[in-house]
Amino acid sequence: MRVHPRVRRTAIALATGLICVSGGCGGDDGVEGASEDSVRDCLTEAGLAVEASDLGASASLGSASPDFRVLSDDGEIADVIVERDEEKASKTAADIEGAKQSFGAAQAVVVKEQNAVVVFEDEPAGEFREQVEGCAG
Repeated sequence: MRVHPRVRRTAIALATGLICVSGGCGGDDGVEGASEDSVRDCLTEAGLAVEASDLGASASLGSASPDFRVLSDDGEIADVIVERDEEKASKTAADIEGAKQSFGAAQAVVVKEQNAVVVFEDEPAGEFREQVEGCAG
């Protein structure tokens, strides 16, 4: 079954956002590992576009959403969540993995790097994945 890309993006954002509502995502207070600012700065220095998370896709979740979104020149998308420590990031990644089927986002790729979780919309190209994971870890 082919799912329209906008529906797929919304499902991924919704699944990620619900995990944030249940567990509280992001923020730099008490972070053990990379900070949200350092990850964002690294991605920008790598030449990737960084923008606020897609609030339109998760408006029903209130203020809960990934910390920010990364876009490649080829239109690839990754949502990034920076947690306070590796244990919290592991739990968040596992929760998103478990929820993505329910939201029709089985093709999403969830990666945990230290205290950051990256949710790629689809299997990313090698260079994009390396850049994002390198900055997250």
